[in-house]
Amino acid sequence: MKISENTHQPNSNDEIWELIDKEYQWVLIPNFNPHEVVEWVSGTVTIDNSEIVTNHKVRMISFDILLEINDLKKVINLNTRNISIFQFDREVSDTLVIDHLPDSRINEILFENGLKYIYNIHYEFMTIQKFE
Repeated sequence: MKISENTHQPNSNDEIWELIDKEYQWVLIPNFNPHEVVEWVSGTVTIDNSEIVTNHKVRMISFDILLEINDLKKVINLNTRNISIFQFDREVSDTLVIDHLPDSRINEILFENGLKYIYNIHYEFMTIQKFE
């Protein structure tokens, strides 16, 4: 496994989108927080098309989200400025949880599961790691 890395300073969401490799269809965003401001927001919890709770307030929501590449542009347009995006050449299995992987083997295990890129966006900087 070979890992190459470079850093960019994109000035817009469109520039971030242009830096994403569109060849690989699966994107995992672990610990995604779609609303970074700490405040109460109204919401509805839906699981498997069944509404669990409606008209409630939530804050500091964080979850893993698996998307196809075309849906990633919608996430980028949320202006989330502290996000890690893992791009795979295949759908990620139900049992692969990045936070549960041992630090000493995380890159190796992710690569074995089809990891091609990690995009780390931290405010005005975007670091891209390519796995070959």
